[in-house]
Amino acid sequence: STHRLVVLTAGKMTNLSICGFSKILKASLTYLNMLRTVT
Repeated sequence: STHRLVVLTAGKMTNLSICGFSKILKASLTYLNMLRTVT
C-alpha cells in the first residue's frame, strides 16, 4: 500500500509539473508576441 501511495504522489507531481510547464510556455510565448508587437 505504501508503494501505491508513492506512485500516486509521483503521478500527481508529474501532472502538476506538466501543467505548470505548459502555463509557463504559454506565458513566455505571449510575452514574446507582446515584445514583437512593441518593437
